Amino acid sequence: MPSLARKDKNIKSAQSKFNLGLHYEKTGKMEKAKDSFNQCLALRREAFAPDDPRIAECLDKCGDIALKLGEKDRIGAQKT
Repeated sequence: MPSLARKDKNIKSAQSKFNLGLHYEKTGKMEKAKDSFNQCLALRREAFAPDDPRIAECLDKCGDIALKLGEKDRIGAQKT
């Protein structure tokens, strides 16, 4: 289990990655959006329980980007 300070840092970093992913998605930079959302997901998995809605939010965005990139085989591949 990560320390409280590390968990807080992961939460802040994850939110930054999520916001960056939203920006990249809006500007059409889907590969960069995919990377940012995947990094966000990794950080959120370290910080939160598997059933936390913030993880689901990130998985949803990962699925959205996979669809936009035509990577239908990746959808559902990211298990919690």
